[in-house]
Order: sequence, then structure tokens, then C-alpha cells
Amino acid sequence: MVDDGSTDGTTAVLERYASLLPLRFERRPNRGQPAALNRGIQLAAGRICLFLDDDVIAGPRLVAEHVRAQRETGGAIALGNLSLELPERAGGLARYVGRWWAGQYGEFERRERAPTFRSCYSGNISAPRAALLEAGGFGEWLARSFDVELAYRLERAGLPIVFVPDALGAQIYEKGFAGIVGDFDAAGRAAVAMVRREPALLPHLPLGNFWRGSQRAATLRRALLAARAPIWPLRAVDPLLTRSDRPYRFLQDYCYWRGVRRAAPERAAWQRFTGGVVILMYHALAPRGEPASRFVLPARRFARQLRWLRLRGYTVLGLDEYVRHRLEHTLPPPRSVVITLDDAYADNAELAHPLLRRHGLTATIFAVSRGMGQLNLWSEGAEVQGRPLMTWEQAEELRRDGLGFGAHTRTHASLPGLPPAELGDEVGGSRVDLEGRLGAIRHFAYPYGRLDEASVRAVEEAGFVSACGIEEGRNSPGTPPFALRRCEIRGTDSLLRFALTLALGKRPGS
Repeated sequence: MVDDGSTDGTTAVLERYASLLPLRFERRPNRGQPAALNRGIQLAAGRICLFLDDDVIAGPRLVAEHVRAQRETGGAIALGNLSLELPERAGGLARYVGRWWAGQYGEFERRERAPTFRSCYSGNISAPRAALLEAGGFGEWLARSFDVELAYRLERAGLPIVFVPDALGAQIYEKGFAGIVGDFDAAGRAAVAMVRREPALLPHLPLGNFWRGSQRAATLRRALLAARAPIWPLRAVDPLLTRSDRPYRFLQDYCYWRGVRRAAPERAAWQRFTGGVVILMYHALAPRGEPASRFVLPARRFARQLRWLRLRGYTVLGLDEYVRHRLEHTLPPPRSVVITLDDAYADNAELAHPLLRRHGLTATIFAVSRGMGQLNLWSEGAEVQGRPLMTWEQAEELRRDGLGFGAHTRTHASLPGLPPAELGDEVGGSRVDLEGRLGAIRHFAYPYGRLDEASVRAVEEAGFVSACGIEEGRNSPGTPPFALRRCEIRGTDSLLRFALTLALGKRPGS
């Protein structure tokens, strides 16, 4: 046992400790828990290191089950089963943590979810000592989440993560409101430190998912963070809110991001973490005299929208550039926008292209590969039915001028439910068709925005690096790359509605 500078009488307790097993005790200056854990790894003589917090009561088979798991796997990050024991006086926040904790470990026990490196907690975990030494042990540069960061490195080195359900332990959890809130806050600060050292962690942490869940909750959280709202009102009613998870889930996210802001106070960094990228979705453009409709936007309105983007300081990225940020684990500039057009109508070449070129902007056009030079025959009853699609020659000219192209299947077929062979032909075949005339095609858009597991898998297997749906919202680093969100811009939208869609990351009222 290594004491990292405790003040709760640990030394006196250990002086009275008697056991059949020898115990080596070392007291060190308080350099933090990671340093103490690393010292324990150095002092250990066995092949397996098992870590237990001092407030964990081990079940009778805990050690044996860890040893069994290590022998059966040939070496793993073995996560033991841990419950929380709360005092009767526990408030609402502590009980929320208890419910969340029990829910997570219950899912592991029922095999509904497999643990990840983010689940790894040094309170009840084991790993081969040789692997720990080779990895350099716990990161002493972290005050919190050092176990998560080490598990990430060990997993990348080839160690599997396994759950050991019979390695039972019970943690005596006596933290109050202030201590728990401090943990949430510290997790946010630690996330910034981890990502600055290892950018590839970004999409796997809450830090890369500001806009996950409800858009309304994320917008409210962003506003409260901007106002630096205090949390004492919730603390005042904490003893009364013992059954409701929603306010505490919001509080947990708020405190995490408050910690992020404290660790990254620079305005630009904060905007990059919380801004998100809005991908706009257009269809057809109309010349003067043609009425506006849902899928047909008058060219003059498109011109006003492009001017708005420039005047308001938005950064318009190509889809290639945005996805490159994701692949390289870098954050796009604040207020970034991507422009996409579906179906590849001839008017995209005749009307959209000159306007984009005039403003020095780019866009990605999703083409139906076997419809090139023909008419839209799939939009029965819609105003774009029978509308001309661009020719290969027009597409080649736009490609030479810097516009991007993506695939939209061969025939604009709805993908869910298609037989596997037909699904592969629609998805992979469209890429083959387009690359034969336009060069590399890396992005895909689901017709009608319809997707399921099979269609996503087909897109991945066809070699695309991203795919767009029609679910609204901002895109964060943690947004699935094969289910990118887009905001539809309708032909009847006013400039005000367009501006609000950009600001909200969704259509107003939706």
C-alpha cells in the first residue's frame, strides 16, 4: 500500500493491521493519486497489478476472479464489478450518481453494453504489470481521469477490455454535493489536458460532443455557461430532489463544460469546442420568374444567403476540408458552415456555380450517377419531378473549377430494406460510376435521408469516408461520420429564417 498523503488516519489503521499476507506500506509526499499508483506498480513483484481504492470493500472472490480473467485472456484491462453504498442522508445528486452507476454496471452484467476505456476506474481494476510498466503507468500530469487515459493507451497497445462480473466490490460513497460537483468540473478540465496531449481522444470524450442529446438542452447549457450561472440554487433544493435524474444530468453536463471553459478560457478555443459545424442542404435553384417552393430556391435568395455568410463572418468549408479536420482530430474554425446540394440538378451548374464562384465559396453536390443528363423521375408529385439533371460535361466543368461531388446512389433508391446485392450496387456502384468521370468520390448522401444499420455498413464498405443524412443539428467531433447532420434550406425561407437556422443549428420551430 502506498499512502499518497492521506489525512484520515490511514497510517494509524495500518499500524494495527494484521494479516496472513505480508503488506508493504510506504508513505510518500502528497504528489497525487497517479504518483502513488505508479509507485505501487514499481514496488509490486507479481505479474498482475490489481488496484483497489481505500474506500472499496472487496468481495470474497474479487482477487480470484481478477486472476482468472487475466489467465483466461492472456492479459487484459479487467474491470471489476463495483457497486456504490450511499449513506441514508445522501442528497439527490448522490442518489443520481448511484442510479447512473448501477445502470452502467447493470448493462455490463446483462451484456447489453461492453465497457470501453472510458468505463475504466482504478477503484477495482487489474492489468498485467509488464504492460503497465511499458506504458509508463498512470499519467501524473492528470489530477483526474488518469485511469481513463491509461486504459486508452493500454487498449491501443493491444490489451482488450473485459468486464469481470464476479469480481465484486462495494465502494462506500460519502461525497456530498460540493464534492460531486467538483468531480464533474475536474473531469472537464482533465478532458482538455488529455486532448491537447492526444488529439485522437477528442471524438470519444464528452468534450467532442457538446451538441449530443437534445438541441434545446445544449442551447440552454451554452447560454448558462456564457452567463456563468451559479449552481447554488440546485444545491439548495438537493435534499428534496431524490428521484429525478433530468436536472442532475443537466447539472453534470453543465459542470463538466464549466471545467472545460476554465481549462480553455481562450475565446477561440471555447468557440471551437462548443460551436459545432452546420451543414446546409439545398436542392434546386430557380431562375427569375419561377416561383419558390420547398425544393426550389430562387437564385436571388441564394445570392442573398451567400452574402449573409460572408458579411456575418462565417467560414464556408468544403465537405472534404471538414472531414479532413475530423480525420486529423483538429477543430474547424468557429462559425464554420458546409454547403451541400442534393440530386445534381442542371440549375446547380447554371445558377449556383456562378454565384458560389462570385463569392469565392465552395459546395459539395451529391449526384445520382445513372440520372446524369436525364430528368428527376423519383420525386412523384413534388415540384422537382421531371426537372433536368446536370450532364457529365457540366459536372466535369464544376469539378475542374473546385466544386466537390459526392454519391447519392445510382437511381435515388430508398436504401433501408433493399436486398444486400441491390444495396451494394446502389451504394458502391454510384461511387464507381462517378469516379469514372469525376475522379475520387469520398462522400455519400442517403436518398430521402433514410438509413439503417445495413445501409451505413454498405456505405462504409464501399470506401466512403463520410455520409450525410437529414437529421437536423450541429456536427461535433463525436457526431458519427456516417450520419452527419444537415439543416434543410427551403426555397420559401426568408433571409431571417435562414439566419436563425444558422444560429440555432436547426430550422426555427422544428
